[in-house]
Amino acid sequence: MIDSTSSRTLPHIVSLSDYGGASNVTLENGLRACSAKGYAWCGFEYGQEVYGVTEYENFNLNMSRMLATTDDGEAAIIAAGCNYKCTGDSNQACGGSNRILVYGNDG
Repeated sequence: MIDSTSSRTLPHIVSLSDYGGASNVTLENGLRACSAKGYAWCGFEYGQEVYGVTEYENFNLNMSRMLATTDDGEAAIIAAGCNYKCTGDSNQACGGSNRILVYGNDG
């Protein structure tokens, strides 16, 4: 989904210092860090940035712009501009330039 520095989809930057920092961003580490902060939504951008938000906050998540989960989900993610590999796992996508992948985080 499209994101911008002037109007973040998820407003809180999440530190991964307990998980090896920006050089060790994986989906698992990001979701754990978001969970530790109590964030129900976790997003990945630029391959190394993680953002979060609680389910009770008013935030800019437009559900109609989220990618549907399909058998070709990986192709859909790449086509959406989310082609930056996670710094901690090159087999995972962690958003892109002004593109954020958002996951529901149930802890």
